[in-house]
Amino acid sequence: MDRDDHKGPHIQAAHGSAAVGWAYKSIIQIINVNGQHLTEEEARRREHHYLSCLMHECSDLPWLSSIRYQDRDAPAIRLQAVYTGLKAQPRSASELFAPAPQVTRDPEAQKAVPTLEIVNAAPRMVLTGAPGSGKSAFINFLTLCMAGEIIGDPRCNLPCNLKTLTEPLPDEQGEPERAPQAWALGPLLPVRVILRDFASSTHFPQGRDAKPADLWLFIQDELRNKTCEDYSNILKARLQDGKVLLLLDGLDEIPHAGRHREAMKNCIEAFLTAFHPERVIVTCRPYAYEQAQWRLRGFVEAALLDFDPGQIRRFVERWYASRPEFDPQTAKQRAQRLQQEIQRRPSLQGIIKRPLLLTLTAYLHAHHHTELPERRAELYEELLRLLIEKWEAARYKKTIASAEDARQLEQTSLAAFLDVGPNEIRTVLERLAFQAHAGQHILSGTADILESSITHELLLIARRNPATKKGPVDALGICDYLRDRVGILYQRGGGAHHAVYTFPHRSFQEYLAACYFKQSEDALFDQVNAEHCESWTDVAAYLGRTDPDRWREVVLLAGGIVTSANIAKDLDRAADLLDALCPEAAAPDRTAADAWGVRLAAEIAAENLDPDKLTRKLGKSKARIQQVLPKLLASDQMVATERVQAGRYLARL
Repeated sequence: MDRDDHKGPHIQAAHGSAAVGWAYKSIIQIINVNGQHLTEEEARRREHHYLSCLMHECSDLPWLSSIRYQDRDAPAIRLQAVYTGLKAQPRSASELFAPAPQVTRDPEAQKAVPTLEIVNAAPRMVLTGAPGSGKSAFINFLTLCMAGEIIGDPRCNLPCNLKTLTEPLPDEQGEPERAPQAWALGPLLPVRVILRDFASSTHFPQGRDAKPADLWLFIQDELRNKTCEDYSNILKARLQDGKVLLLLDGLDEIPHAGRHREAMKNCIEAFLTAFHPERVIVTCRPYAYEQAQWRLRGFVEAALLDFDPGQIRRFVERWYASRPEFDPQTAKQRAQRLQQEIQRRPSLQGIIKRPLLLTLTAYLHAHHHTELPERRAELYEELLRLLIEKWEAARYKKTIASAEDARQLEQTSLAAFLDVGPNEIRTVLERLAFQAHAGQHILSGTADILESSITHELLLIARRNPATKKGPVDALGICDYLRDRVGILYQRGGGAHHAVYTFPHRSFQEYLAACYFKQSEDALFDQVNAEHCESWTDVAAYLGRTDPDRWREVVLLAGGIVTSANIAKDLDRAADLLDALCPEAAAPDRTAADAWGVRLAAEIAAENLDPDKLTRKLGKSKARIQQVLPKLLASDQMVATERVQAGRYLARL
């Protein structure tokens, strides 16, 4: 449906500043009271320059920029080309929408409300979401569309305006729903602030009360950085006039968050007493906003939801449609192939519900492989590499409050921060994943990892190098670093010095735990406490045979890792693992441990062994599995569904 035909709570799009009733004359009157002589034409020119700079800043796709993909040979992907509308769950949804009867919904539907419609209904909102859930993308897209509406965005192929902003969300099949999203406020002037940059600036209050001018002076500095200094008086008048959308990104992502929390809250509240923007949106991670100390007075809270199948489908279609290196027919075919990959791989479906991981998966599919790696171990390794690269990427501008903050705020990677090699960081991640997985009480989701465990492990490797060029590293510095970065570990809960971290998905926890087997550290054998184990393959087989509910996926991934290397030493280890799972004396029709060992060995062999690249040792292992598998099919040690699956593996072998 054409949005100009839709009445009710939606505003009809009107492009160009002259058409949207942008009252330059009244703004000029405010400014000229101070003795200036600004013409309407000059005010419009300055405002358009400011908005054009904002659009340039916000058009990158955040996650690909962070892994430096946008600097590579392939054409850059713009946010407006692939952005897919987000849904959120507001607290007290019925109360929130009560003043606006035109937005009434089925009670069940209020669990998933278009995020834009919450902004439409709530003058002050805190939007919470886990890392990679789309908080910053939502802020940037709002900025793009508001700026484009005011300017009259000339890009006819990828327009940014109110019509783009309010387009219908996709249904379960990825098709547009009947009605556009509600927006009754018309174009608002976007003012976007990255709060971590404000907190690291000279304008952030240190040891004094917050003033309304603190945040305003930082905004003025940002205007100078954008070569928009001459827009300062106009923007101040706009803020006083009120038709402004204030976007404050990353409430919790400030350095030394524990010490600066109260000051940041006071700065925001002081600013809002002096200025009266039409709408204010603050983003924050859920764990932080659960704490009373972070909460802002008078703000509604809404939590971003994971992508549903329709949103995933729309994103994939737009991803390929935006790629100039593919002609339209090829782009459509590749989008369909990725959709088919997602449909047939349940393990992939769980990962890509967050925009971050869906973006990285689409990136791999389009540009790193002709198709996604078929083996799960290879796919997780590729995604893990990108997540760690994101974790290692720089976060802060080099605008620091004092010399002593320079080391933290200008860091470029965790390895450089600790002055250690990246392989040592990887080993720590693998050890933490293994220990967390082993100790997890609930055998679903991701395990909690205490901040103290992470800092202890990282401090150990940092202190092995007493001649570090960067001076001593303390636990507080590591904690700040982990909290301020988004990637392979993120803070799920807890407060200062008692934080709890987790992996973005259980698959990464399992994959890193599987990688840890190959480290063969003493800690591995101590953790398992299996005296009869002489190698990591013995440990893996012991865990898979005796505690399959916890370890089956880890053992299967370990098998995928060693069989995919095509290195003689690793292939011998693969044979050792298969032999430990399915020894010559295995009797799957008699013991549950033998049954599970044969079952896991069969899956590893069927999914990973290349018949044309079998070593002599692997060939013998495969033959033993083929010989023993029929006993498993006839046993009562496993449920029928597992025996059916084992039969499929026998056929493939």
